[in-house]
Amino acid sequence: MKRIRNFVLFFVAFTLLYACRREGHSDITIVNHSDRSISVQEQYPGNAEFAVLFQCGNGATRILPDSQLIISNEDGPHGLGVWEGYFKRNKYLQFLIMDCDTYWEYHSKPCDIIRKCVPILHVYRLTLEDLERMDWKVVYPPVE
Repeated sequence: MKRIRNFVLFFVAFTLLYACRREGHSDITIVNHSDRSISVQEQYPGNAEFAVLFQCGNGATRILPDSQLIISNEDGPHGLGVWEGYFKRNKYLQFLIMDCDTYWEYHSKPCDIIRKCVPILHVYRLTLEDLERMDWKVVYPPVE
Protein backbone atom coordinates (compact mmCIF):
# COMPACT_ATOMS: atom_id res chain seq x y z
CA MET A 1 0.00 0.00 0.00
CA LYS A 2 2.87 2.34 0.85
CA ARG A 3 4.46 1.67 -2.56
CA ILE A 4 1.26 2.56 -4.36
CA ARG A 5 0.97 5.81 -2.41
CA ASN A 6 4.60 6.69 -3.16
CA PHE A 7 4.09 5.92 -6.83
CA VAL A 8 0.96 8.11 -6.99
CA LEU A 9 2.78 10.97 -5.23
CA PHE A 10 5.73 10.64 -7.59
CA PHE A 11 3.41 10.58 -10.61
CA VAL A 12 1.53 13.69 -9.45
CA ALA A 13 4.79 15.56 -8.75
CA PHE A 14 6.21 14.58 -12.13
CA THR A 15 3.04 15.69 -13.92
CA LEU A 16 3.06 19.06 -12.17
CA LEU A 17 6.73 19.65 -12.93
CA TYR A 18 6.28 18.63 -16.56
CA ALA A 19 3.34 21.01 -16.89
CA CYS A 20 5.64 23.84 -15.73
CA ARG A 21 8.13 23.30 -18.53
CA ARG A 22 9.31 26.45 -20.24
CA GLU A 23 7.37 27.58 -23.28
CA GLY A 24 9.02 29.41 -26.12
CA HIS A 25 10.34 29.15 -29.65
CA SER A 26 12.51 26.18 -30.50
CA ASP A 27 13.15 27.11 -34.17
CA ILE A 28 14.38 30.04 -36.22
CA THR A 29 13.60 29.93 -39.94
CA ILE A 30 15.96 31.45 -42.48
CA VAL A 31 14.21 32.12 -45.79
CA ASN A 32 16.07 32.64 -49.06
CA HIS A 33 13.98 34.84 -51.37
CA SER A 34 16.90 35.55 -53.69
CA ASP A 35 17.43 34.00 -57.11
CA ARG A 36 20.66 32.24 -56.10
CA SER A 37 21.75 29.70 -53.52
CA ILE A 38 23.23 31.13 -50.36
CA SER A 39 25.33 29.68 -47.57
CA VAL A 40 24.54 30.56 -43.96
CA GLN A 41 26.84 30.31 -40.99
CA GLU A 42 25.23 30.66 -37.58
CA GLN A 43 27.40 32.23 -34.90
CA TYR A 44 26.88 32.49 -31.16
CA PRO A 45 28.89 35.53 -30.12
CA GLY A 46 27.35 35.88 -26.68
CA ASN A 47 27.69 39.21 -24.91
CA ALA A 48 31.01 40.44 -26.28
CA GLU A 49 31.45 42.32 -29.52
CA PHE A 50 32.03 39.85 -32.29
CA ALA A 51 33.99 40.28 -35.48
CA VAL A 52 32.17 39.75 -38.73
CA LEU A 53 34.43 36.94 -39.88
CA PHE A 54 33.82 33.46 -41.12
CA GLN A 55 34.43 31.06 -38.22
CA CYS A 56 36.71 28.25 -39.24
CA GLY A 57 35.69 24.71 -38.45
CA ASN A 58 31.97 25.54 -38.29
CA GLY A 59 31.15 25.36 -41.98
CA ALA A 60 28.03 26.84 -43.55
CA THR A 61 24.70 25.45 -44.68
CA ARG A 62 23.32 25.80 -48.18
CA ILE A 63 19.85 27.23 -48.82
CA LEU A 64 18.47 26.95 -52.35
CA PRO A 65 16.58 29.85 -53.99
CA ASP A 66 13.04 30.23 -52.64
CA SER A 67 13.76 27.72 -49.88
CA GLN A 68 14.22 27.86 -46.15
CA LEU A 69 16.38 26.43 -43.39
CA ILE A 70 15.10 25.73 -39.90
CA ILE A 71 17.63 26.16 -37.12
CA SER A 72 16.59 24.38 -33.95
CA ASN A 73 17.84 25.31 -30.52
CA GLU A 74 19.93 22.46 -29.20
CA ASP A 75 20.27 23.99 -25.75
CA GLY A 76 20.49 21.47 -22.94
CA PRO A 77 18.10 20.90 -20.06
CA HIS A 78 18.65 24.38 -18.61
CA GLY A 79 17.17 26.16 -21.62
CA LEU A 80 14.82 23.29 -22.49
CA GLY A 81 15.52 23.82 -26.18
CA VAL A 82 13.97 27.26 -26.58
CA TRP A 83 15.73 30.31 -28.00
CA GLU A 84 14.41 32.50 -25.19
CA GLY A 85 16.71 30.51 -22.87
CA TYR A 86 19.72 31.31 -25.06
CA PHE A 87 18.91 35.04 -24.92
CA LYS A 88 18.77 35.02 -21.13
CA ARG A 89 22.54 34.45 -21.23
CA ASN A 90 23.48 36.22 -24.47
CA LYS A 91 22.67 39.52 -26.15
CA TYR A 92 22.42 38.36 -29.73
CA LEU A 93 22.80 35.69 -32.38
CA GLN A 94 24.58 36.28 -35.66
CA PHE A 95 24.10 34.85 -39.16
CA LEU A 96 26.56 35.38 -42.02
CA ILE A 97 25.14 35.10 -45.54
CA MET A 98 27.52 34.19 -48.38
CA ASP A 99 27.11 33.24 -52.04
CA CYS A 100 26.93 29.44 -52.03
CA ASP A 101 28.85 28.87 -55.25
CA THR A 102 31.77 31.01 -54.10
CA TYR A 103 31.76 29.46 -50.65
CA TRP A 104 31.69 25.93 -52.12
CA GLU A 105 34.64 26.77 -54.37
CA TYR A 106 36.79 27.66 -51.33
CA HIS A 107 35.19 25.65 -48.49
CA SER A 108 38.06 23.16 -48.22
CA LYS A 109 40.80 25.81 -48.31
CA PRO A 110 42.54 27.23 -45.22
CA CYS A 111 40.50 29.68 -43.19
CA ASP A 112 42.46 32.77 -44.19
CA ILE A 113 41.80 31.97 -47.87
CA ILE A 114 38.06 31.56 -47.21
CA ARG A 115 37.97 34.88 -45.35
CA LYS A 116 39.85 36.59 -48.17
CA CYS A 117 38.01 35.10 -51.14
CA VAL A 118 34.43 34.54 -49.99
CA PRO A 119 32.61 37.84 -49.51
CA ILE A 120 29.93 38.13 -46.87
CA LEU A 121 26.76 39.34 -48.57
CA HIS A 122 24.89 40.24 -45.40
CA VAL A 123 25.22 39.99 -41.62
CA TYR A 124 22.25 39.55 -39.32
CA ARG A 125 23.04 40.36 -35.70
CA LEU A 126 19.73 39.69 -33.98
CA THR A 127 18.47 40.19 -30.46
CA LEU A 128 15.47 38.47 -28.91
CA GLU A 129 13.39 41.57 -29.66
CA ASP A 130 14.47 41.50 -33.31
CA LEU A 131 13.45 37.86 -33.70
CA GLU A 132 10.10 38.43 -31.99
CA ARG A 133 9.43 41.41 -34.28
CA MET A 134 10.38 39.26 -37.31
CA ASP A 135 8.13 36.41 -36.11
CA TRP A 136 11.22 34.16 -35.83
CA LYS A 137 11.84 34.34 -39.61
CA VAL A 138 15.02 35.80 -41.04
CA VAL A 139 14.52 36.74 -44.68
CA TYR A 140 17.29 37.20 -47.23
CA PRO A 141 17.57 39.59 -48.95
CA PRO A 142 16.51 41.88 -46.12
CA VAL A 143 13.08 43.44 -46.47
CA GLU A 144 13.64 46.26 -43.98
